[in-house]
Amino acid sequence: MASERMTPSAAAEPTETALSNNSIRESSSASCGPWVVYIVCCADHTLYTGISNDLAARIKRHNKGQGAKYTRSRRPVRLVYHEAADSRSNAQRREYAIRKLSARKKRGLIASGQGPDC
Repeated sequence: MASERMTPSAAAEPTETALSNNSIRESSSASCGPWVVYIVCCADHTLYTGISNDLAARIKRHNKGQGAKYTRSRRPVRLVYHEAADSRSNAQRREYAIRKLSARKKRGLIASGQGPDC
């Protein structure tokens, strides 16, 4: 995944996305490892769960229509939950466990963790 840099004009006028990306970087850098399990809320209020080793770039790709096929027709997506994993394998296990949860339980997980409601 290609890394994107913020332009000086974007840095001067922080947007909601820029602010959330900064919080993503801060929380990810303090994590156990580079992998993150995340949940995004799509424009139609459905939830999508995934993993990434560069969460800010992954959210941008989802919103550009270059992410998962599921989210391409449901843009924009909004990050509502994320948690660190110490390896890709552990991230995939946690992603699978979250995907098996009902939508109601996922929303409970979102409400108990960091991030806005969907």
